[in-house]
Amino acid sequence: MAFTTNAQGAQPSDELMNRRESTLLFVFLTAIFSLPWWYMSRVHGGAVYVTLLMWSPALAAVITCKVSGKPLDELGWRGAEWRMLAGAWSVMFAAIVLVHFIVFALGLVQFPDPAGLAVRARSMALEGAPASLAVIAYIVSAVSTRLIGLAGPALGEEIGWRGFLVPSLCGSFGFARGSLLSGVIWAGWHFPLLIGRASFVQVLNFSLMVTGLAVAMAWFRLRSKSIWPSTVMHALHNALVPAFIALSARGEAADRWIDETGFALGAMGVMLAVVFLFLGTRRDPQRTL
Repeated sequence: MAFTTNAQGAQPSDELMNRRESTLLFVFLTAIFSLPWWYMSRVHGGAVYVTLLMWSPALAAVITCKVSGKPLDELGWRGAEWRMLAGAWSVMFAAIVLVHFIVFALGLVQFPDPAGLAVRARSMALEGAPASLAVIAYIVSAVSTRLIGLAGPALGEEIGWRGFLVPSLCGSFGFARGSLLSGVIWAGWHFPLLIGRASFVQVLNFSLMVTGLAVAMAWFRLRSKSIWPSTVMHALHNALVPAFIALSARGEAADRWIDETGFALGAMGVMLAVVFLFLGTRRDPQRTL
């Protein structure tokens, strides 16, 4: 399926120029609005500063739309079909479970960690229950209780990255280059929180994960014309990955493989990119931006 700007795949040069100028304005404003929250998140930490940081792209998107004369409803507020929402949720869940299953099956990281599982089983009144039941119960509980709370901050990013940036970049460069570029920008936005705290390999793994996620999210954004599927993916990722980390034995092996800067999620990003670049570049002249 090819995402093009019109039936012939071409667009007027002045429209293209305006789109690229508005994209540059959006990126610039996102950086400006993120500056204080990058600093506060890095120096002081805290969920409040992280949430404010995650809403910086949304603020930049709204202002850019106002300046460029783009209607706010083009940011993808419309509801998505349940099949798109279910598909986005299923893709994210399956990808995360698959890469963690491989790591655990190969014995690269101990899962579950008996001590950690005992604490979490006790908190759910499941002391003495089979380990498999306690693991499933904790993951279901963690995802269900945290998903709604995490959707709010995730929505702030999605309004900016997928609501504004993805249609703009894919309209200018096509789906493959546009979605990848959106992922590179999204990954770079995280760098002020990573540089100096993570090794080159860790930053690379994180960048691969974010870029691959961006390609998959861009596909759902353009296919559904809505930001809600990508918001579901974003929130589920932020809920499910920590759940696996919490149940695993901590240490150097876990940091190397299953942290957000680990090899498993880097590989997941590559896998998602390959799959959705294929889906997004199949020729379908009926599908347009």
